[in-house]
Amino acid sequence: MPVTDYNNTSLTVSDMDRSIAWYRDNLGFEVLSDRIRDPEYCEALTGVDGAQIRMVHLDGSGGRIELMQYIKGAGGEIDKATNHVGAMQVGFMVDDAHKFYDELVAKGVRMRSKHLVEITEGPNKGGAIFFAEDPDGIVVKFLHLPAG
Repeated sequence: MPVTDYNNTSLTVSDMDRSIAWYRDNLGFEVLSDRIRDPEYCEALTGVDGAQIRMVHLDGSGGRIELMQYIKGAGGEIDKATNHVGAMQVGFMVDDAHKFYDELVAKGVRMRSKHLVEITEGPNKGGAIFFAEDPDGIVVKFLHLPAG
């Protein structure tokens, strides 16, 4: 098989500094790199005429997130409702969903879920899950599984 490993999840954001702060302060991610890419590179990579991108790579929670802010060539905002084809979510495991839910609410993080949801069936039965939003409304999922 040609795919050998998972690399990262890439998110397009509207305000890089705000997004860095959100993933750092709420999830403990650290900045690995922060650079503005050459326009020729950005156009060739994305196919977007006139694109210039600030790219930041974050590391934490056993994975990497790439944040991209279009300095030039930015498009409009898309509807990120979870029922739209192409909508995405970034998911993380947590030790205690109840405690973490309360912590994020206390910090003023926007919640997509109306409340923490107990999982009552399926392979994650006995766990708990909730959806929050990053500063651009991208869904961030938090899942706790019971010991077993």
